[in-house]
Amino acid sequence: MFVGRSRSFAVRAAEYPGLNPNSIYFTNHWFLMPPRSPVYSAYGGHDIGIFDYKSKTISPCYYPID
Repeated sequence: MFVGRSRSFAVRAAEYPGLNPNSIYFTNHWFLMPPRSPVYSAYGGHDIGIFDYKSKTISPCYYPID
């Protein structure tokens, strides 16, 4: 499942190699922060993570350029 600022949708992980099954991919809207904001600098302008139902953990999810 993918959860964003105002939308969410679900896909079968088996159909998309690289996705973790039984997980929620989430994002926050830190990208709306002004680029000079301390929060923007600390988080790179984005806040994305993956919640794994099995292990009950949250792990970071980085853009390829991070």
